[in-house]
Amino acid sequence: MCTSVMLLYAFQVMCGYVYEWIGLLSGAFIAGTALGGLAGAAVPDGKRWLVTADAAVGAAAIVFAIVIRLCSGMSPAAAMWLVPCLGAAAGFVTGFEFPVAAKVLEEAGMDASGAGGRLEAADHMGACLGAVFAGVVMGPAVGIFGGLLLVACVKAISLAELVRMGRNATGPKGGSSSVASV
Repeated sequence: MCTSVMLLYAFQVMCGYVYEWIGLLSGAFIAGTALGGLAGAAVPDGKRWLVTADAAVGAAAIVFAIVIRLCSGMSPAAAMWLVPCLGAAAGFVTGFEFPVAAKVLEEAGMDASGAGGRLEAADHMGACLGAVFAGVVMGPAVGIFGGLLLVACVKAISLAELVRMGRNATGPKGGSSSVASV
């Protein structure tokens, strides 16, 4: 959600307004989440793909920061298409992670409704906190570029934790003894 809010700010700065385009910007993000969700549901190994998905979210934030910085002087007409495309990409990597995480929980023995309910609650709580943090702290304090880099830093921390937890779940001969830890 932080990335989405930062992209809304970028659109506002580059185009001078956002109100007429809020539907397209939000819709692009949601379309991306739907496509990412379909792609994430098709992966065979949840545990391996969860690390990849988490890394992709952080990498996307860095790419978005660089692209927005490089394109800061572009015409508003070009920005009206660039930012929704970035939003769709942000939605894709976000949407991809959700079913992969559900697959990891199911592989660990959790029933589908329990996995879905917990992930849905965590997703909404994270989105709420991310939107508030992006709007109240990140945007005013560090700007769009800094805010996107902070998102990448948070994802680097969660990626490191996933890798650490995966290593702790490895048995003495390198085999996986539990997927419940990821």
